[in-house]
Amino acid sequence: MKLNIAQNLRKYRKDFGMTQEQLAKELGISSQSVSKWECGDGYSDIELLPNIANHLKISVDALLGNDSVGKKEDLAYFWEQIHKNDGFPGTGDLREQRVQFAEAYWRKYPDEYRIAAHLVQELSFGSSRNLEEYRPLLYGAAEKVIEECPDPLLRGNTLKNVCCVCPDDELDRWLSRCTYDYKTCRFEVLEQRYWENSQHDKALEQHLLNNLKLACHTLVREIQVVLPPEPVIAQQKERRRLIESFAEADENVPQGWLPFYAGCGIRMAAAYFGKGDEEEAYALLDRSFEEYAAWRAFPEDAVLDLGRHDLFGGIRTYRNSWFFLLPDGTKENDLSYLNILHYANSSLDFLASVPNPDWRSYEGIPIAWFKNVAQTSRFREYAARAETLLGRPSTVLRK
Repeated sequence: MKLNIAQNLRKYRKDFGMTQEQLAKELGISSQSVSKWECGDGYSDIELLPNIANHLKISVDALLGNDSVGKKEDLAYFWEQIHKNDGFPGTGDLREQRVQFAEAYWRKYPDEYRIAAHLVQELSFGSSRNLEEYRPLLYGAAEKVIEECPDPLLRGNTLKNVCCVCPDDELDRWLSRCTYDYKTCRFEVLEQRYWENSQHDKALEQHLLNNLKLACHTLVREIQVVLPPEPVIAQQKERRRLIESFAEADENVPQGWLPFYAGCGIRMAAAYFGKGDEEEAYALLDRSFEEYAAWRAFPEDAVLDLGRHDLFGGIRTYRNSWFFLLPDGTKENDLSYLNILHYANSSLDFLASVPNPDWRSYEGIPIAWFKNVAQTSRFREYAARAETLLGRPSTVLRK
């Protein structure tokens, strides 16, 4: 069996952040001896091996390079003790002991990302101790997971935990590393942060805003392939039904959703043309034009309702911008809502362009759906109405 004491000693000493001189002082030997061992010019006395391993927070097997079986058993012991939640070595209360136990194992196995992530969790939640003392340890373990771990779930949860406990002046730095996965997006992380810091009113406000942002994101997501007319009709019907479900008892479609609701109707009409059901398509266009006109009739500076108070908490929006107006009077922008506003405009835009011989397709809507109607006088009339509602010439064909 080949032993790699020299390489392992050098690696684990550096990982632990200890100089040769510091290790030598702890062991009561000369720094030249440590240097000799790391160069492979000799080995320490066997009696010193447990002491060296203890100071570097590793096992003797790890130091010897003979740890494949021992490591597996040792890691199993770690998780068994964590789940039992008793019998930890160390000082202080049970939470302190758990942290010390997790830190010792992370130092022993620095590439075990699950242990590093668990340590971050231990340091982030459920403790009344002064976190400032442990902040370097928290950030060190978190950086290890975020920078090196291949598991996106561990990375995301670790980042979320750090964001919940970091100081306000460091929050943006950590939030900027959040991915666009919903559970680790900055808005979800902020909600969790407020809750963990007993700011329950702010957590509720953020939760309601998150509901609205997620609704916008879900509604505007488009598949990147051309579908047959039938699934497009089904998709747009479901979108319209969802928006109708946002309405309070005394309304049909909430004001702030009208442009998207109209856009869904126009695209559904396009699919009905693709099915050959022209009368249903024209009837849908009539209703959609009325819905869009109702939205355009609001004053430019109007503040519009978004519906269900239990879902969105009374958040409203502006007729002429893509900002949300929160109940406390602050503004919050959202790129998904910008796409909600643009949905009707882009729908009118492509419809107005259909009679142009150079028109081919647009956002999953093929020219073939209009082959029987594109050059008819009736369809041209609807295309002209679309351009009038749009308030400008169509730009779909512009380069």
